[in-house]
Amino acid sequence: EYNFDLFLVRVPGAGAQEFRNMTIKCQTTSMPGMQIDQVTVPLHGVEVNYAGRQIYSKQFTTTFIETRDTGTRRAIRGWKEFARNNILNQGNYKIDYAVDMELVLYDDIPNIIQRTVIRGAFPINIDDSNLDGGNSAVITYNVTFSYDFTEDFPS
Repeated sequence: EYNFDLFLVRVPGAGAQEFRNMTIKCQTTSMPGMQIDQVTVPLHGVEVNYAGRQIYSKQFTTTFIETRDTGTRRAIRGWKEFARNNILNQGNYKIDYAVDMELVLYDDIPNIIQRTVIRGAFPINIDDSNLDGGNSAVITYNVTFSYDFTEDFPS
């Protein structure tokens, strides 16, 4: 378990301050995965494997908490509407709705131990959130993001 921050440079379709709020509201996230394609070459009766292209999982899930102003849901929904509004049958270019995110891991001091830049991210799914009048609980949203690739910068 790490100490971490997920920084967004902006939240398209939301207010100017919302990108800072989303960092604070990020409760959990996953480290985006990757793998390397194998290129198998039959050579004189044996098969030799070579490293091929890197393949990224292309999705990661984050849990955000909600606040009394429902700012989390409004920000993510506004971002989705900015990318593609099906009611109005319009959208924006990817350069406008996809953002880079930075996942920063800290040790206990907290010193930065790893920075991962997630390139071209945008929300593709907001899970249902259960409302329960019989319990005291924080409302959370699981948001799945699509992304293009990642870059790691160890400290």
